[in-house]
Amino acid sequence: MAHLLTRIQVIRPRLVPAVRSLHLTAPLFRTDTALRIWQRKMEVKDRYRSWTKDSLISRIAELEAQTKSERAAQAGIDTAAFVERTSPGSKKKGLGKKEKKSKEVDFTSAGCRKIALRFSYDGAGYAGLAAQNGEGAGSSLPTVEGVLWEALCTARLVDAKAGMDGAGFSRCGRTDRGVSAAGQVVALWVRSRKLNQWEQRLTHQEQFSLSTPLASRPSGEEWRELEDKRNSKLEEHELPYVQILNRILPATIRIQAWSPVRSDFSSRFDCVYRHYKYFFPSGPPNIFYPPTTTSTATNLGIGGGQDAGATRLDIDLMRDAASRLLGEHDFRNLCKIDASKQITNFRRRIDGVSIDRVSSHWPSNHDVVPDDGDGEKENMYVLNLRGTAFLYHQVRNIMAILFLVGARLESPSIVEELMNVSTGRIAADRVQMRLAAETGTRATANSTSPSDREAGLKWWLPVNATSSSDCNSTPTGLPMWMHTALSTHPSDFARSDAELEIYATKPNYEMAADRPLVLWECGFLPSDIEWRVGAYDGPLSSISPPEQQDNNVSASNSLLRVHKTWTQMAISTELSRHFVLASPSAKTGTLASRTDFADAAYPCLQSTKEQRSSEEEETRKERLKSGVIPLGNGTGRGAMNYVPLGQRPREETYEVKNRRWAENTGKRRADRKAEQQQQHEKEHTVNGGGSGPGAEE
Repeated sequence: MAHLLTRIQVIRPRLVPAVRSLHLTAPLFRTDTALRIWQRKMEVKDRYRSWTKDSLISRIAELEAQTKSERAAQAGIDTAAFVERTSPGSKKKGLGKKEKKSKEVDFTSAGCRKIALRFSYDGAGYAGLAAQNGEGAGSSLPTVEGVLWEALCTARLVDAKAGMDGAGFSRCGRTDRGVSAAGQVVALWVRSRKLNQWEQRLTHQEQFSLSTPLASRPSGEEWRELEDKRNSKLEEHELPYVQILNRILPATIRIQAWSPVRSDFSSRFDCVYRHYKYFFPSGPPNIFYPPTTTSTATNLGIGGGQDAGATRLDIDLMRDAASRLLGEHDFRNLCKIDASKQITNFRRRIDGVSIDRVSSHWPSNHDVVPDDGDGEKENMYVLNLRGTAFLYHQVRNIMAILFLVGARLESPSIVEELMNVSTGRIAADRVQMRLAAETGTRATANSTSPSDREAGLKWWLPVNATSSSDCNSTPTGLPMWMHTALSTHPSDFARSDAELEIYATKPNYEMAADRPLVLWECGFLPSDIEWRVGAYDGPLSSISPPEQQDNNVSASNSLLRVHKTWTQMAISTELSRHFVLASPSAKTGTLASRTDFADAAYPCLQSTKEQRSSEEEETRKERLKSGVIPLGNGTGRGAMNYVPLGQRPREETYEVKNRRWAENTGKRRADRKAEQQQQHEKEHTVNGGGSGPGAEE
């Protein structure tokens, strides 16, 4: 409640009347002024103290809506001034001159081009990536795309009236509420001051029959005159897209780079892989627990006072379990089935997976950070997962199972059992991957060579796109799944595969938290994408030294702004760490009344060396095995009565879920869409065949 009150005061400073300087010098009047300011602040707090949380959120949304138009108007003026100031040959205006009101842009007579934007965002304050009909409907939070689109409209790079469909907007990987991205990619048509690609744009629009037509193509002389008008406005240098948008966007969304793309480029369908990261600490070391004795171990064991979410993870077991994900498998039990998509094929291929220790500094190379082997340290780790496509909540479900393995509540083989959806399914997967790896890789997805047709291997990434770091047997390296398939033989696993339990449907379990999940990268072929920061729009192989220098300076400016955000968060993290160091140690339960200066300068958690008997060591391991069910982001559930996955109730089959949705929600949506289509056709007939926007679902 307190943070909501603070948020209201930040958004709406005018709620507290500004007290202007009264030029009073007497101490009595200064004291009285300060008292009145304090009283008014208290009145504001009291006014909202009795409000409910929903009422406060509604009030915040109302105030944000009131100030949004003011910010947008000012941002438009600032952007126009920035573009004019950075344009080559522009003259500096005298100081103190009144700015002219910005003119409306006629997008149909301006140049345009299709570009891709790569950007990052912190998903904590957003209701997911994808824009929704009626932004904010059903949620008090905006979406990332909604904020990005508003910035594009404010910068007058797109026509707001045409909408996202009219701009040919496409996204690479959709993220849900709370999930962040470090390399998300969207593609769209934007205003250009260097190129005129309206011919390609309208051709693409006609080919795909957009529901919201951007413009109709004039014929004959009218089209030639319009083209001449556009070409006459073209300049030598392109707009600085990255700099323009970053001046408008909030600090939680940053444009990293842009790239020219072909007219039919799709950030979704031209993406060759998606790379996810999930961050997690190894868990509190022994120094956070009292000395191990039979009595204390019992009290801190199952159902004891151990904090839910605090458990020491076995990283080696998690790595063993994660390695079993490599290759093509059925992931119906490692995802959330979304019946609205009516998916019937849950087979996906994991091309690369690893659990790695995170570097604690700014690395300048790609060297692996080795484990220090010190069980008394708490290191940060990350799950790296790469594949061509992922199912709904697949990464978070996978991470939940890895947490169970790391907490010693399940064995690593549970991963293979969950993918063993029918008798012999995992064994068949091994044979299929072995045959595919022995046949070799296809040059492209649409390769027509006889050997590729016989192989039937859907592999169109660059061969080393997911190469194993320890595979140097060939000059280019092999994909991790191929390396695994070739280094083993299906017969090696015959006995273990026969003992695997069959999970035809998913057992009930809770997926991992959303906050640590990041869409790290969306990969494209070099022939499709060449990322840059500056305004240079040619091939990177032909960039001149001055243009390269301008690109480097632009990159440095963007990097330093992101670093500023990191600095603020890093200080908060370090403060929290020192709060831990300032607390009484679990080994002593006391604090000193005074300390030496050197001890205060280098604080620590006091510890005592323990001499454990074999019985006490077994008790300690048992405590570690069943303390909590970790869920990521410092959360978890108590494991007092932990039920193994094999003994839990199972969900319905995807066929049942799909059929129920189709017969209920799906039928209602189809009927509503048919009614809208009929209404649209009726209006179209009444208007004499005039064009209009298509019906939206």
